[in-house]
Amino acid sequence: MFKFFIDFIPWLIFSSLASSIGLLYSAIIMIIFLVVLSFQHLRKGFVLDWGAVIFFLIVAFTSLPQINWLLLGEHPNFYSTFALTLIMWVSLFIKKPFTLQYAKEIAPVEAHGSKVFKDINIFLTVAWSMLMSIATIIAFLHMQFHWSHSLSSTISIVAIVLGILCNKYFPDWYIARNYYKTIKDSTHIDHQYLQDGFAPVTDELDISNLQVHGTIPTDLNGTYMRNGPNPAFSPISYTFPFDGDGMIHAVSIKNNKASYRNRFVQTKAYQNERAVGKSIYPGIALAGISPPPELLKVFPEEEQGNGAFVNVIKHGDKILALLEAGSPVYELTDNLETRGEWTLPDGSKPTPNAHLHVDPNNQDLWGISYSLQPSFKIYQFDENLNKVHEYSFAKNHATMIHDFAFTENYIIIFDCPGVLSLDALLQQNFSDFLTWQPELGTTIYILDKANGNIVNKIKNDAFWVFHFVNAYENELGNITIDYVHYDELFSANDYQQDFHLARGNIDLQNSCYSYTKLHADRVEFPRMNERYYSKSYQYAYLAKFSKEAITSQCLMKYDFHNNKAHYHDFGDDIEIDEPLFVPRLNSTIEDEGYILLFSYQRSTDSSSLIILDAQNVANAPIATMQMPRRVPHGLHGNWMPNSL
Repeated sequence: MFKFFIDFIPWLIFSSLASSIGLLYSAIIMIIFLVVLSFQHLRKGFVLDWGAVIFFLIVAFTSLPQINWLLLGEHPNFYSTFALTLIMWVSLFIKKPFTLQYAKEIAPVEAHGSKVFKDINIFLTVAWSMLMSIATIIAFLHMQFHWSHSLSSTISIVAIVLGILCNKYFPDWYIARNYYKTIKDSTHIDHQYLQDGFAPVTDELDISNLQVHGTIPTDLNGTYMRNGPNPAFSPISYTFPFDGDGMIHAVSIKNNKASYRNRFVQTKAYQNERAVGKSIYPGIALAGISPPPELLKVFPEEEQGNGAFVNVIKHGDKILALLEAGSPVYELTDNLETRGEWTLPDGSKPTPNAHLHVDPNNQDLWGISYSLQPSFKIYQFDENLNKVHEYSFAKNHATMIHDFAFTENYIIIFDCPGVLSLDALLQQNFSDFLTWQPELGTTIYILDKANGNIVNKIKNDAFWVFHFVNAYENELGNITIDYVHYDELFSANDYQQDFHLARGNIDLQNSCYSYTKLHADRVEFPRMNERYYSKSYQYAYLAKFSKEAITSQCLMKYDFHNNKAHYHDFGDDIEIDEPLFVPRLNSTIEDEGYILLFSYQRSTDSSSLIILDAQNVANAPIATMQMPRRVPHGLHGNWMPNSL
């Protein structure tokens, strides 16, 4: 605001100087003033500053004794006010509102193209132009009717002060008006993904000695943590699985006994909402609508919410709650208390997506990230979460890249044409924020794991993938990659959509890709024995969905060697979440271990954590731990040995 005011100082003092030392010298002083104090604005082409320089140059030139043909001497206030007003109106005419240039100095770069940002500055420039027009009229009347000089000067000062007040208060008022107008009819409290097994819970519990049916295996000692979107307050809009607040549900097992704890991830967005006692972030369906400043009580800078609700991992001595798309990662304690945004020793804050994968050969952790810019990043961390490498890659379109895979030597990125539009976001064209553009096809990037170089890029017909199972280099020197295949971008409202387990083959020598549909079942949330990640393997565990169902009632174990599926059907009354494989202590066989998963029983509105024998998934559960309350359906989780 002070820098903005500086540019008006020459205009304010010009007429006073002109009456005491003359037009020529006062104009020269003003030019020097502008060059010294507003050099950066002049260099950037600010309309107001260049207009002032041109005006004072004209004044100086026409005030030379041999030229002196303008009658400025008696009425400098009128001519300076008129010139300033003209500059403001011209800036509107040439579609460069002068206030926009000042606003860009303090606003985030990503906001510069937004409709709200432009609308605010068009209004402000119009307001300034009208205020200065009034000051010009008063100055003209002063010139014609010999009104008090002090009145004319006072009106000019008042006009500038009112303009500065508009600059200070109008943007917040307009943002609030736009926010409340947009969300007025947008509440979807009856959304199906907020009901029954999905309905959020709001309390945080610590319960020991859970009721156990069966016997918990003696070699299971640790904690199963699972994350998921759990709105703390009735949301303004809700799009599953992209909205909500992160809530970690943790079941700790020790000496055949189990305890339960749950906590919200204390993100900045969550703390802002807690401070006002209601939802304030509109959600992805209304992406780009920022809450008014008066609602951002704790963290004013947190204009877009981040729930950190997709996954929770432990690597080294840190527990991390993750979202994606360049969002902050939050670090948790073993007791699920939030430490804050994950920060490296050098002060940087990595923003990997929710799916990170551990290299079993050296315990390095790999992750990717994307944003609204047409690019993606690859992160490599060591076993203690120190950053080893960060590679950045530009591409033609900003797309959503949820997951990735790697082999012993390669990183594989499937860049599917789910296109993100920054322009649509800025223009509040919500329906075009994330669109399926199959004409772009799917691009497969193969990168050298040793140095991050792109070694191959394969164009293919369009398809979509959320989750990979595994990838490895096969005996032919090609890459085998297993994943859940969609023909097009997934929609949570399209229950007819097909998604199935697929095996892809990347022919590196001939730069081509092909895939085979392995099974007709609709499956998602694939997991495997992660000791075999990036290596040849045999088994995957997935949640099977019936046609038109939004929940799963059946676990599938898929045998890639024999192309055979094994099932555990929990029945119509039970809904299950992502299955997690936990290897048995000192196991040497791939499927020697346990499957852990949360289940929800409709008839009793209750939840359990179930343990199955991974080698015999059709058998009755080894143990079922009754949760002290319903655990809402969530997304991803992991086993953390000896935690809590």
